Amino acid sequence: MLRGLLILTILALVAGCDGPRPAAKNSTTKTQDPLGKASPLLGLMEFETKIGQQVNCALHDSLAKRDGTRDSKAELANSVIAKMTADAETKCALFRYVSQKSAPVFQVIRDSGALPAEAYVFSFMEEAENGFSEQEVGLFASAGECDQIEGFARDHDLATRRCRRWPRAPDGKAE
Repeated sequence: MLRGLLILTILALVAGCDGPRPAAKNSTTKTQDPLGKASPLLGLMEFETKIGQQVNCALHDSLAKRDGTRDSKAELANSVIAKMTADAETKCALFRYVSQKSAPVFQVIRDSGALPAEAYVFSFMEEAENGFSEQEVGLFASAGECDQIEGFARDHDLATRRCRRWPRAPDGKAE
């Protein structure tokens, strides 16, 4: 149920933000964000961070406003909704922090067109059909900042991967 709700929320956000666009003057000219030029994975990472914040904060806000009934039939539903609300609140705080701390790193990459000499990536694990999938959602200027969000996530029972240095080589190891 939660997965379906999240998918519908994401689709609604994407559909709502994707209004008509004016036709390009020169269709042969492609503009690309410097972040994507530096590393296509970084553009995706920034997108997932922003969408994660929007979805989890919107979910928390809508669930927190729900006025739960107190009869015995609704007790289980209310406990499930209370857990979903708490989970969304935690992820909302996590994504807000990640967005705030990662934005300056992404901006440096945009301005310079190059990857920083030193940066650290944060990942957490989401339940998927076949176990867990890793979601890289933050790029930090220091290992300490990355470790801070990793500690927050683990304190709130979110599965994470240890912060690691970025950029990574094609085999996934730090360069």
